[in-house]
Amino acid sequence: MTIPAQSGQPEIVKSNPTDLAITLGHTEEGVPVLRVSGEVDMRTAPDLRLEVDQAITRRPMLVLDLTGVEFLASEGLSILVELARRAPETGLRWGAVATGRAVLRPLEAVGLLSVIPVYPTVTDAVAAVNAGQP
Repeated sequence: MTIPAQSGQPEIVKSNPTDLAITLGHTEEGVPVLRVSGEVDMRTAPDLRLEVDQAITRRPMLVLDLTGVEFLASEGLSILVELARRAPETGLRWGAVATGRAVLRPLEAVGLLSVIPVYPTVTDAVAAVNAGQP
């Protein structure tokens, strides 16, 4: 599933080949999809937090595609916890896409799999967001 930006091409929001790349796209329905790859740690998490905040400010929905994440530190987990906490308060509809051990293991280790809406594919996450499900 290709998720083009408004101009037809994904927008590279942040990119540092050795650390973190964040690409913003939108589905045909207008759901913003942030594709994240690389390492989410204390140096890169502020960039991710900024892009997440900007995306949900424009529209209270988001799919956070973490399938390209190779390392997820506590700072990255805190971004996910903040989204989960804010969702009921703000009406935010969101979901994370994760299939790899680098993301799923930390979520499982700290007991967040029951709190964070995690889906196996972008298509599944978009469907849940469109349906209003966390």
